Amino acid sequence: YFHKSGKGNTPTVLYSSHSFKHEPQDILFLHAVSGCDTTSAPFGIGKKKVIQTYLRNPGLSNMLEIFKDPEASPTQIAQVGEMFLVNLYGGTIEQDNLDDLRYRIFTTAVAKPKCHLARLPPTRDAAKYHSFRTYQQVQTWMGSHGVNEKLPSAWGWKMTKRGVVPITTTMDAAPEQLLHIISCKCTTGCATAGCSCRKAGLLCSAVCKYCVGTACDNCPQPDTNELDTDDESGDHIPPSPAADSSMNPTGREDEDDDDDDDGHGTAAPKRSKFLIH
Repeated sequence: YFHKSGKGNTPTVLYSSHSFKHEPQDILFLHAVSGCDTTSAPFGIGKKKVIQTYLRNPGLSNMLEIFKDPEASPTQIAQVGEMFLVNLYGGTIEQDNLDDLRYRIFTTAVAKPKCHLARLPPTRDAAKYHSFRTYQQVQTWMGSHGVNEKLPSAWGWKMTKRGVVPITTTMDAAPEQLLHIISCKCTTGCATAGCSCRKAGLLCSAVCKYCVGTACDNCPQPDTNELDTDDESGDHIPPSPAADSSMNPTGREDEDDDDDDDGHGTAAPKRSKFLIH
């Protein structure tokens, strides 16, 4: 029996599993996957919608048999749990996985005036651990014990000093490249260590609120080693040859060089003379 307390003008209702015209033990899965004392509930989705999804898709009943199997593997539980959640969020199991469905719903939601990200479907990784906890709870209700007992630490929970806590996901909240993006909101030129970008050893970029990486003391500087060799008319002027270290300030070689020989009585070839402009 399920007791639902009344509120205001809504009377208290007592439900019986015998009034459920489908597989009675599926109630255990439906109750656990939609949130109970030990499992979380999908944000904004109540038990009524979960049951409606189940009733609209007769094929789900056969799929959910795996949650009653004490020897089911984690891969099987994760796969069937994801299929149910895809249906719950309006997708089709033949075409969608949760990550693709999540992205498609997101692109539609952001175009609306109000976008509540908590209403997005969970990621495949988060759904896997939710399915594990659902399976462990269903097996506990069914009296699984002994060699078939499902330990929480093996099915979506982790041990801590304060007891067991659910594993929400093992993935980062965003790709590493996005997590490392740092921006500042400096209004004084980003010249001090108070600048978030400067403190992190980074140059300001286009994501910075005020300087946008172009109007501050911490923005990328042009390469001063690059020289413009074109004059105003656009004609190319070849660079002057480098002055030889033996040339005197007048631009002429030392007179002593004229008398140098190669040690055999012959004069060494003279080097070209250049004027320094």
